[in-house]
Amino acid sequence: MSIANKFLSVWLEFDEVYREDKIIGSFKNANELADILSWIKRFGEDYIESYNDAHKQFGVLKMKTTVDNRTMPCEIRLHKTDKKPEYQFVKRITNEQGEIEIQVPAGTWQAEISHGLTVDSAFEEIEINPGKIIDRKVNLHQFVDLRKLGWYNGELHHHSIFSSPVYNGTDDVVDTPAMIRRSMQATGCDFGALSDHHNILNHKEWILEEKENFVPIISKEISTSNGHVMAIGAKENVVYNIPYENNRTDEILRSEFLKVTKKIKDNGGIPQVNHPFSDSASTSWRTDFADILPEFTSIEIWNGANPMLKGNGNGKAFRLWINLLSKGIKINATAGSDTHCIKANQYEEIKEELCIIMKLIMEKRNEMPDNLQDRLHILEEMWNKSYAALNKWIRTSLGTAGVRNYIYSKEKINQKRILDEIHNGRVFITNGPLLFPDLDGAIPGETRKSGSSLANVNIRLWSKKMPKEIHLYLSDGQILKKQTSSEPANNFFYSCTFKSVDVERSKWVVCTAGGDCTNLAIANPIYL
Repeated sequence: MSIANKFLSVWLEFDEVYREDKIIGSFKNANELADILSWIKRFGEDYIESYNDAHKQFGVLKMKTTVDNRTMPCEIRLHKTDKKPEYQFVKRITNEQGEIEIQVPAGTWQAEISHGLTVDSAFEEIEINPGKIIDRKVNLHQFVDLRKLGWYNGELHHHSIFSSPVYNGTDDVVDTPAMIRRSMQATGCDFGALSDHHNILNHKEWILEEKENFVPIISKEISTSNGHVMAIGAKENVVYNIPYENNRTDEILRSEFLKVTKKIKDNGGIPQVNHPFSDSASTSWRTDFADILPEFTSIEIWNGANPMLKGNGNGKAFRLWINLLSKGIKINATAGSDTHCIKANQYEEIKEELCIIMKLIMEKRNEMPDNLQDRLHILEEMWNKSYAALNKWIRTSLGTAGVRNYIYSKEKINQKRILDEIHNGRVFITNGPLLFPDLDGAIPGETRKSGSSLANVNIRLWSKKMPKEIHLYLSDGQILKKQTSSEPANNFFYSCTFKSVDVERSKWVVCTAGGDCTNLAIANPIYL
C-alpha cells in the first residue's frame, strides 16, 4: 500500500468513529477517496501551482535540552501555528549532548520538548525569522522514577535501513541502528528491539548500541504470506519457507508455522504474532489458523502504524486477545510502533497537499460539476469532523515508541530478563498513561493467592494527561467502569479502588485506562 493510500485508509478509520452522525454517506475505501482527490488536483492544477510557488524563507533554531540538569537526547516536535502554509510539522532528535541546530521555515511555531512518559514535556512558542538564529535552553523534570519501582519501558517493533532495498528488503527506511537507538533513548526507552524484515543483518550493529541505561534486543519480523511473525531475541535467522503453486496447501502452511515457532523457542526467543488484522491479506493472520495461536507466547494487539480504534485492525486484535483469554489460552499482549521513519514525517507532504485541496474546494466549488457535489460535501464533513483527530494522532502518536511496553523486573534488566518478563506477562502497553493495577497485591502476569469470591482491584496511575475512564474486563463478561478526575490529583498521580469485585466466576481481570486513541493503556491479565 502506498503512503498516500495508507494515510487515506487511516483517515477513513477515524471518520467511522468521529462522523457517526453522517448527514451523507462515506467513501467505500481509500482508492475511491484517492480518485476524487486526484481529479480535484487536476481540476485545480493552476491554483495549486500558484499556491506552491510562494517563496519559503528559513531561519535557524538552536536548542539545548537537559532532564533535571542531566545531559541526554530528547525529542523535539514543532507545530506551525500561524497557518502559512497550514499544518506544517517538524520532528527531530537532539544529539547525545541534548543539542540540536535545524533550519526551520519562517513563522510562528509551538515547540514540544519531551523525553518519554515519565518526564513532563515543555511547551514554548517560538518565532522563526528569515535568516535569523534563535537559541533556546530547556530543562525538563522527571515526575516519577519507575525504574526504582521495578518498571522498565521499551519498543518491540522498529525497522531500520536493513529492511530497505539497500539490503534486498522492500521498505523505504533510511535510519541506521545508531540513529534508532538515539531515537529510542530520546523517547525515554530503557530497551528496544530492532525488528527488520528478510534478514538479521542488523544484529551485529544493534548489539553494539548497548549503553549504561539502554538494552538492545535482537529480533526479526518474519514474512509468511499469511501474517507476520516476530522472532524476539532469537539468536539465529529463522525463516518461514513460503510454499507456492501446488505445494501451497493448508497442511504445509501450518507445518511451517509450527516449525518457525519451535525454532524461535529453541533459539532462546519469543514467537509473536504481529498485527493480526493488518491492511492486507498477506500481512494478516488467517482466521482459520486460530488453533495455532496457542503456540505463540505473545500477540501484538496494538500496532502503532494505526490508532487503537474499536472498528479497525487494532480494535479487532484487542477483541481477539480477550476472546483467546476467555477460552483459557494464555497469550500475552504487547505493542510496537512499527516505525519506518524516526522523523515521523511520512504524511506531512500529503497533509499539506490536502490542505491546499480543501482551500481549492472552498474557493472553487461552484465551478465543479454538479454530480461531484455530494462527494465534495462528504469531504467537507470529513475535514470538519474527523481530520483534526487524525492530525492529532499523527503528531502525538507516530514514531519511535509512540506506543510502548512496560515490563516489571525485580532485577536489573538485560535481554534475557526482558524476554522472561514478556513471557510471564508482567507487561502493560501504553501511549500515555502509566497504569499499575493490582488485585489484592497481584500485578499483571501474576495470580492472586486469596481464594475469596470478592476482591479489591487497586489502581495507581501516573499520566501527563489524565485518561477519562478506567475499565475492568472480567472473564465472566463483567465490564466495570470508573470515571477519573479531570486532572491528576498530585504530581501527575491518580489512584482509586474497585471495591469488593465479585470474581467468583472469573479466571482473570484485565484493566485499561483511556480517553481517546492518543492516551490509552492496557494491562495484561491478573489471574485468579
